[in-house]
This record gives sequence, C-alpha cells and structure tokens, in this order.
Amino acid sequence: MSSRPGHVIVLGLVGGVAAGKSALAAELERLGADRIDADAVAHEVLGIPEIVETLAKRFGREILGPDGRIDRPALGRVVFADEKGLAFLESTVHPRVRRRLERRLSAVAPGSIVVLDAPLLVENGLDAICDVVVMIEAGAANRERRAVEYRKWRTGEVARRERHQVSLEAKRRRADVTIENDGSLEDLRREVETLWKRLRARPGPGREPTEA
Repeated sequence: MSSRPGHVIVLGLVGGVAAGKSALAAELERLGADRIDADAVAHEVLGIPEIVETLAKRFGREILGPDGRIDRPALGRVVFADEKGLAFLESTVHPRVRRRLERRLSAVAPGSIVVLDAPLLVENGLDAICDVVVMIEAGAANRERRAVEYRKWRTGEVARRERHQVSLEAKRRRADVTIENDGSLEDLRREVETLWKRLRARPGPGREPTEA
C-alpha cells in the first residue's frame, strides 16, 4: 500500500473457524506487533446510524437491541440463514471497514510489523493489502471442541459457518506461512516466536536486518 509510512510489514491471518487466529494475533502482539482488529472496526461501522437504518430496513427491526443499536447475535442468526442477505450485509459494511483499516495502516510507525486480525480476510479481499498471509492450522475435532467449550456454540456450528467461507484448501494456497495449532499454548508460542524472528530479519527501508 503506497500510503504506508516507511517499511511496514502487514500480516494477514487465515484459518478455519476456531483454529486460533485470535490466539495467534495475541502472541504476535505480545512480541511487539501492532494489532488492528478488523472485527472491532466492523463493530464501529455497525454503530453508524446510516448503516443501522439500512440494515434494519433490509432485515427487520428484530436485529436491533433495546437501545436501538445492532444486536450482532440477532443479525448473525438472520444473515447466516439468508445467502442473499449475507451478500447485502457484506456489500454494505465491508467497503467502510476496508477504508477505516487502510487509514489505520497509514498511521502506524515506520518499521512496524502489523497484524491485521480479520475474520474473513480472503473473502473481503483484505489479503490484497497484506505482505504476508499466515495460515493457522487445527484439526476439525479440535476446532469443534474449542467452539463448543469456549464460545458456547452448538455442535455443528463450525461446519455451518465454514460453508459461507472460502475453503480451507483455498486459504492454504493463499498462505505464505503455516502455523500448527493442535497442541498447547506453549507449542503455539514456540512457532510464533520462530515466525517473529523471520519477520524481524526481513530487510527493508527503515528496518535493520537481525539474526534469525
């Protein structure tokens, strides 16, 4: 992206539902990366009055909470049962999200490593603004267990949501780096630390190469 200050490395994260993208982003942030949470940006966009009204007209007032704001779980229930509705939501929200993300990337310090934590990176075309795409891999059974245990989703919800996403194989083809996440948090940390050393060793304007 030409508006980035100096040499900024932008990492995009992809993987299956509940594979551990947020945990991966948190570990990179712990090591010193700047983290831009696209989901938080999407939440901001869903609070814009014009967007609220547009979505309420399309999906009905039942997607609004008592405060008149978008109730995201209610919106999700409606949208994931309506393929055309999902396309409408994406075309309404995603362009605004992308513009906000690009503004935030243009404001980071030269020499930074930035993690773009976006739930649908490839689907929204946000991989185009990334220098490195990282795939986090976890088996289907592990992902199902994590979703049920930690997110309190019902059984089968992972598979249902993945039907609305780019396939795992397509994500693997798009990825530059793969991180395994079928083990412990310590296992994940070791893999992330190895990745971090490789990233810090990349030469570029405003960045001094370091020992890997």
